[in-house]
Amino acid sequence: GQANSNASTMNLKNMLMQQQVQAAAQAAGRKKKKLPEGSHDKYKWTQSEDEVEIVVPIPPGCSSKDVVVKMKSKTISVEVKGEVILEGSLSNVIHTDGSTWSLSGDGSERALSVMLEKAREVTWSSLLKDD
Repeated sequence: GQANSNASTMNLKNMLMQQQVQAAAQAAGRKKKKLPEGSHDKYKWTQSEDEVEIVVPIPPGCSSKDVVVKMKSKTISVEVKGEVILEGSLSNVIHTDGSTWSLSGDGSERALSVMLEKAREVTWSSLLKDD
């Protein structure tokens, strides 16, 4: 019956390890709580403590001349090649001087990134007021 006792100690060790891994994952989850984010047909947005990022997939070969991003402390509008992608009142206030946008990637990976600097480190429950 030697093999059996070895097998059961192995199982016990595995169980303990799994419990430790789960506990660590829960602790990490508590520390870094998942902040609200969203995706729409034309864009997706995520946030950190002090920034909100909006990512808009754009056509290959799209240049900065084709993009119009207007940011005010409480509103935003994003147009690509004359099409309004996003427009409305932000759910919270931003610092326009700390907010930027840029284009990245090529071909099907081409994207417009808009970084909004939060005026206060609060969690946004939605990007726009009407969401």
